[in-house]
Amino acid sequence: VALLPTGARVLCVHGDGDDVVPVVQSERYAAAARAAGDRVEVRVVPGDHMVLVDPGGAPWRLAREWLTAPPADGGGGLPWGP
Repeated sequence: VALLPTGARVLCVHGDGDDVVPVVQSERYAAAARAAGDRVEVRVVPGDHMVLVDPGGAPWRLAREWLTAPPADGGGGLPWGP
């Protein structure tokens, strides 16, 4: 948080059943980043702390789609295109 703003779009994907890192940590980061002027989205998905590491799972699909879709604010997607 001390290094904000980063100038990069950020997607925080967090499992709703994560008992290692509470969801509020992603929410606090997002609030601080937005206050600093960054574009941040938090997506809470079903699952625990490890649900995010399965490349065949829904959270990875969500991240891939987010990375390749143009942002709603028109700020550009991946710098090299989809």
